[in-house]
Amino acid sequence: MKKLFDPDSPIMRFLTQAAELAWLNILWVVCSLPVVTFGASTAALCSAVRNMIRDRCRWNAAAFFRAFLDNFKKSTLLWLILLAALALIGRDNARTPMQWDASRYAGFTAPDAATEPWIGVNPNHVEINAAEEFDDPGSVYSFYKKLIAMRHNNATIATGEWNLVAADSEQVYSFTRTSGDDTILVIVNLTDRTAQVPAEVAQLLEDGVGESQVLLSTYDAVHSVKSVARGELARWEGVVIQL
Repeated sequence: MKKLFDPDSPIMRFLTQAAELAWLNILWVVCSLPVVTFGASTAALCSAVRNMIRDRCRWNAAAFFRAFLDNFKKSTLLWLILLAALALIGRDNARTPMQWDASRYAGFTAPDAATEPWIGVNPNHVEINAAEEFDDPGSVYSFYKKLIAMRHNNATIATGEWNLVAADSEQVYSFTRTSGDDTILVIVNLTDRTAQVPAEVAQLLEDGVGESQVLLSTYDAVHSVKSVARGELARWEGVVIQL
């Protein structure tokens, strides 16, 4: 029994190391201030545990603080550099509150709220906001409403056979949807410069296009009819045509 409690016995050595390990974890938690000392504290914990395993230091709290001081400057400098980098390239630079309307906090927070949103509202919310999009027939919101309605109401677009047209074109993406005798042509200029209508597409439009045939356009029916007549599409122009 006396040997059992001998400080050099395997059991007492195991219990001592377990206690020291628990103490080291407590020190790590206490010393791990977010960003500021987390790196130094973690490096010190690793160093102290490594020494404990190799039996280089019996009193590991002292080893922990020595390693903590040795690593504090380097680790803190590294964390500060990373923090500065995140401040420059982090998503929070662009992820501002949703702009619902032109009120003080853009409708993200009540205009008379006691506290402000934790990320500032973009100043352009007065001109660019969801409420303005709702009332603007030329807005992206209105355009997507028309797209969704077209898919719901036009069986050819929803379930018609898809065929790629002018696959070699580097500027214009075009395809048809066909259901029986009904064919719909979609042409989109995917670049920021004027694009010639591919020859294969021009053949499909050789009889000309009237305003009533333009189901949807990123500009308007009149503009797209003129574009087709000239054989070219304006930058980013897209048009859906009933053939």
